[in-house]
Amino acid sequence: MSDVLLTLPLAAGTLAVCGWVCARSAARLADNGLDYPPLLLRGDEIREGQRVRAEGLRRRGELLEAAEAKVLSGAPGAGEAVARLDSDLALLDGEVEDRLAEVAAATAAARDRAEAGRRLARGMDIALVAASTAAALVALVAVLLLVL
Repeated sequence: MSDVLLTLPLAAGTLAVCGWVCARSAARLADNGLDYPPLLLRGDEIREGQRVRAEGLRRRGELLEAAEAKVLSGAPGAGEAVARLDSDLALLDGEVEDRLAEVAAATAAARDRAEAGRRLARGMDIALVAASTAAALVALVAVLLLVL
C-alpha cells in the first residue's frame, strides 16, 4: 500500500512534467520559430546594402562637387582634376563593391549559424518529445502494475 502512495504522486508528477515538455517541444516543432527567421536576415542584408550604397553615393557627390569646383574656378590643372576624379570614382566603386561582398558574406554566415541552431533545436525537441512520451508510458505502466 505504501508503494502505491509513493508511486502514484510520483507517476502523476512525471506525467505532468512529461506532458508539459512534450507539448512545448511539439509546439516549437510545429511552429518552426526556433531562431531568427531567415527572411529577417535577408531584410537586414538589404538594409545594410542600401546603407553602403547611400554612403557611396554621398561620397561620390562630394568628389563630383570638389572636381566641379576645381574645373569651374578656372584654375590651372582642370584636366588633372578630372583624371583624378576618374581614378577616385573607380576606387570608390571598388570599395562599395567590396563592402557589399562583405555584407553578403556576413549574411550567409549568419544564415548558416541560424540553420545550425535550428537543426540542433529541432533535434533536441524531437529527443524531448520521444523521452517525454517514453517516460509517460513508463509511469503509466508502473501505475497500472501497482493498481492491478
